[in-house]
Amino acid sequence: MTALRSVNDFEFPRRRDGVRGEWAPLYLEPVLGSGERICIGVAAVNGNASLVVPVVALDRLDCLYGKGIDAIMLASSIALDYTRDILGKYGAAALQNWNAPLDGVYLGPAVRSEADSIEDIARTGLTASSSLVEKLIDAEDESEGRGAGLTTQHV
Repeated sequence: MTALRSVNDFEFPRRRDGVRGEWAPLYLEPVLGSGERICIGVAAVNGNASLVVPVVALDRLDCLYGKGIDAIMLASSIALDYTRDILGKYGAAALQNWNAPLDGVYLGPAVRSEADSIEDIARTGLTASSSLVEKLIDAEDESEGRGAGLTTQHV
């Protein structure tokens, strides 16, 4: 009789030339202690390669938070820069040992993924984590007017 095995016990075949890695969402709690969280970006890792990508349209939250959007944007920038720095220094291991640079900033659970590139892994994470992420083609088309698209530039 065979023991029942979990899906995680199986090693699925790799895609040809695929890149395996992990992505994790970065969240900001705009009102400390409220439990409300907004996805501000995604960290993607593959071995020692890493990419931290901001949510493209985060500035649209000004309709909800008014002048408070400046504090949200600053906290987001600090969190994304911090995450970019530690992943650059320590690689994928830093995702497991990540500590928040500010109160109200959280790293969500890491999700294993495979795609054609680390950028595609990050895209998967963005579309799965944030309702502010539009169709990526539309977001990239308007990136000149709204800020960074899928890049590693600062928010």
